[in-house]
Amino acid sequence: MHELNTQDIQGQELEVQNETRNRLGFFCKYFNDAIDIYIRLIYKIPTNNDLTTARGEYLSQVWYWFYMRIFTFRACFVLWERGYYLEATILSRNLIEVLVRMHYFNHHPDILKTETESLGRPETREKRGTSFKTMFDEIFPGYYHQYKWMFSHFAHGGTGSLIFKADTKSRPKVEVDMGLIFNEDRASGLLNNLSVFVLGYLRFYKKLYPEVTNSLDEGIAKELERIDKKLLDNFEGHIKLKGGENEWHKVSRQIFDL
Repeated sequence: MHELNTQDIQGQELEVQNETRNRLGFFCKYFNDAIDIYIRLIYKIPTNNDLTTARGEYLSQVWYWFYMRIFTFRACFVLWERGYYLEATILSRNLIEVLVRMHYFNHHPDILKTETESLGRPETREKRGTSFKTMFDEIFPGYYHQYKWMFSHFAHGGTGSLIFKADTKSRPKVEVDMGLIFNEDRASGLLNNLSVFVLGYLRFYKKLYPEVTNSLDEGIAKELERIDKKLLDNFEGHIKLKGGENEWHKVSRQIFDL
């Protein structure tokens, strides 16, 4: 019996990548277009020289949050494209956590410094400041349950993560994937979340910097409008595919419907 090795996995990555591009190339195109316009917008964030006020500190921090998500989105895409569905899901948790923090501290810039300082204290998580549940309940009511199941559960090694590598319906003999394989259901589920997240970031940017988006040159403005419509159409198309709006649609819509 041949034992799996890293050379095998590298070959499987390329096979899955080719299959992904053949089957889901439409997503590859519009997602990368969305990240490109996202990057262009970050270059246009106004310089902030005010570090003496809570609002100024928030704007300084939010630039960093926007900038670092370029690489988080890209890493999620690379993992997704090559069949690392669980790993991409775990990493995408960071995208929604940062977005909810950006919204929350936009409402409460005065407590951001306290929250940041508390990260270095040797205390329990419960004592380290505002919980994610509190943030989600204020910013995206009802989404916390989805967050716990879709992201936190998998990130902490919950048994539900078996669905990414094993066919549990074959019990008592559970069949496990030997390496990486293209799975359209797993790939589609993740791309739906990534589409919602990138649309959420783009629309939050527009909300936070209206002076920028209202004065964009015609080319960038039209591209932003095109990407926004494409991402929204993808979401609405998924609702039609499912025969109507389900709970995921209802709570996820808040992420971009600002």
